[in-house]
Amino acid sequence: MATKARIGVLGAGLMGHGIAQVFALAGHAVTIYDPVAASLSQVRTRIAANLRDLGDDEAAAERVQPCADLAAAVGEADFVVEAAPEDLEIKRKLFRETEALVRRMGQPQRERAAGADAAVDPNIRRLQDDLSEKLGATVAIEHSETGKGRLVVRYNSLDELDGILGHIV
Repeated sequence: MATKARIGVLGAGLMGHGIAQVFALAGHAVTIYDPVAASLSQVRTRIAANLRDLGDDEAAAERVQPCADLAAAVGEADFVVEAAPEDLEIKRKLFRETEALVRRMGQPQRERAAGADAAVDPNIRRLQDDLSEKLGATVAIEHSETGKGRLVVRYNSLDELDGILGHIV
């Protein structure tokens, strides 16, 4: 089974939280960025309320990770959707910053991932994907020939860490 794409949404307003909701309900891990703290702090609550009103599973809101940092929101995303206010200067600035981040982070990451993916045992890859889906975060399993290794769970905020720990504890 293919891993679902990780989604980044830029803007947590009316459209942004709705876009995040649709992707989360479809099973995608979603990061959502907004420079306005009040918008970010309410995004999961708003999505859960919408899902409840629609008779859908409110747990999908847990797949949405608010990010106050643009790099954290787009760094692991496979697909990014812009939903910023309809203000040309805001959008231009956001696109410039996002493009710079993607260029800086994306190329080396793709090169590392291409080499790492070829070396990862399919069973380990499947386990990583299953854990990533269950925890709502990127998981990497690194092990040596001796059987020793480490489990790495990436998170972008303390709220996201709390959500991960809620799944574990």
